[in-house]
Amino acid sequence: MAVLGMRGTGDWVPNQRPLNWREAILKYYPNGMAPLTAILSKMGSSKVDDPSFNWWTQRMHSVHGPIASTTLTGGQVAGSIGTVTLPIRPDAPVPGQMPEELLGGVTSPNRVIPPRADRIRIDSYANSIRPGHQLLLLNSAMAPWSLNAKVTAVTPNSDGTTTLAIELLEADVSYGGVNAGNLTAANGRFKIIGNINPEGGLMPDPISLDPVQVHNYTQIFRSPISITRTAMKTRTRTGDQYQKMKTEALEMHSHEMELAFIFGQKSIKMAPNGQPERTTCGILNFIREHAPNNIFDYTGVNPPDIPASGAWTGFTGGIANGQRWFDAVFEQIFRYGASEKLILCGNGAVLAINQLAQIGGSINIAPREKTWGLQIMKWVTAFGDINFMTHPLFNDDPVLRHMGIILEPKEIEYRYIDDTDFYGEGGKSASSGVGHMRRDAKDEEWLTEAGLQFGLPQKCGILYNIGKDRP
Repeated sequence: MAVLGMRGTGDWVPNQRPLNWREAILKYYPNGMAPLTAILSKMGSSKVDDPSFNWWTQRMHSVHGPIASTTLTGGQVAGSIGTVTLPIRPDAPVPGQMPEELLGGVTSPNRVIPPRADRIRIDSYANSIRPGHQLLLLNSAMAPWSLNAKVTAVTPNSDGTTTLAIELLEADVSYGGVNAGNLTAANGRFKIIGNINPEGGLMPDPISLDPVQVHNYTQIFRSPISITRTAMKTRTRTGDQYQKMKTEALEMHSHEMELAFIFGQKSIKMAPNGQPERTTCGILNFIREHAPNNIFDYTGVNPPDIPASGAWTGFTGGIANGQRWFDAVFEQIFRYGASEKLILCGNGAVLAINQLAQIGGSINIAPREKTWGLQIMKWVTAFGDINFMTHPLFNDDPVLRHMGIILEPKEIEYRYIDDTDFYGEGGKSASSGVGHMRRDAKDEEWLTEAGLQFGLPQKCGILYNIGKDRP
């Protein structure tokens, strides 16, 4: 059975031919050096007509967050009025930038139109709240207390804050000595829980969520082979040298693409030949740029509310420290997206998970049915299913060995100008060449020009130092 959004039945039928060279990597080397490239060969892909390609991303979510201040004094009756000021949205998307700056006369036709000065700032809650919304006020220091109100007016402020005029729908009854008068920026929270409309009323103002434009570049990958005429005709005990070089070059080609798709940084510059030279953005740098709160480091800095303390296999409150960390990480990651995700990780991370299973006995890990020949293990957690694969390119590096990347492969699309193909010399006359520049050899290459398009970054995450003890 196919998993992770991969197309097809999950297995190769007899004599089935791969449809492209990336599928050939999956068929012949399913657990080789490029598992991500192999998986993506069974995901969505599409051709682009510009080396700078763009897409839009938008997160659908409930409107909630902290408050900055309120004029409510506490103990007021239903029907009382007041205001609540909201800060700049802490989860605001990053406004789109020009996809490609003018560079030596090379430019892209794709352009982002800068927002007008009179538009509401993209990081303002005023984009998501309107009169008629039902507002729930909460106090993080006193969970049982809450207060319902109706939003009667929304005022966006020039500094990005938003002031809401509200009317209480219920009396502000103190709980444990706490009421609306105790709300501060440190403990006050709000949540939109619905909208209120009268019989026969006019249709309220619509709310449109502005998507954010993201872009990436295609990168040109080339893996050449060269063999002399004499070497091609020399009999060796290791088989046909030409075919061996061709196969090895494809493996190296997929290996280098794999690393760029994971670790690459988006860049563009003018090469010495006067032409543009681009690098593509990999998964890690996409997450770092657009979802920095989804970076977790057991021995270093973690987002708020992510516990990380002591020895990995040590216990705090009867729970292994590593398990507590994983639980908090998965709770945050599974807030968005599917209930099934993939972790690409090194053997050090797998060892750390195994250690938690051995000392705690509560981790349920089982091998999944093979899909397209891939060896995938399944970890059933309280928040969702984690499919994890060891990545061979992580295992030989002491830093990457204890690292993991959480992603949803179906959210990643392979975008290409030219998909992986072999550029060979086409016949005896073509191979031989003509004139005084004829070379007594065959020069050919594998070539790809491609990059990745990513989905919502909050669905992904980066885990560092899995299994290492925290100082």
